Amino acid sequence: MKYFRRYGFWALAALIVMGGTLIIFTIIFGGGKDKNGTKDNHYKRMREACDTVNSRNLDIMVYGKDFAPPDNFKYRTVTGFDDYSLALSKDGHNNCSAHMLVINDPNNELFITQDQWMQIKSLLDMNNFYLVVLGDKFGVMSAVGIIDTLPTAGTRSTIIWNGGKSRVPGFSDNPELVPFYVEQDMPNKDEQLLAYTMIMELSTHDLYFN
Repeated sequence: MKYFRRYGFWALAALIVMGGTLIIFTIIFGGGKDKNGTKDNHYKRMREACDTVNSRNLDIMVYGKDFAPPDNFKYRTVTGFDDYSLALSKDGHNNCSAHMLVINDPNNELFITQDQWMQIKSLLDMNNFYLVVLGDKFGVMSAVGIIDTLPTAGTRSTIIWNGGKSRVPGFSDNPELVPFYVEQDMPNKDEQLLAYTMIMELSTHDLYFN
């Protein structure tokens, strides 16, 4: 009892300090995605992000895996990179602010020929054309001159625009912006998460439109 009276207070104080430190550390480093709010609010945030991207009036073309975005997200699928497949001058596609080609291949399963990459490279010469690659295609992109240097190991996405002069490797690699419950409910997270992160990134940062 004498021992507890002598040391118990300091032991209790130390436990309180350690507990507070753990909480702070968890919030800063380990708290992860924001879990606050109801599932409905999280889905509302995701839909609002889609509306924000839609307001940019982009002609978004997705090649590869269908990532099943929210139903209010405006995009179209394409099967190739030639003029006929992309139909850039077709009514409804030529009155946009910019074209954005999204290659969604998070598991690196797509085979795109070198000639097709050269077609993509020629598209980037257009000042109103964006290229988004979700998946590690950096080796072949470097070989055909789309990028000058390889990004750091583990990079899984990139966005290129402004005639190829502006680029952000890894822009869609961190899904912290994707609402927690939206990510939790994804049936095919491997095929969807990079693309959902792309939507949140495009809706949050003006950098990509300057």
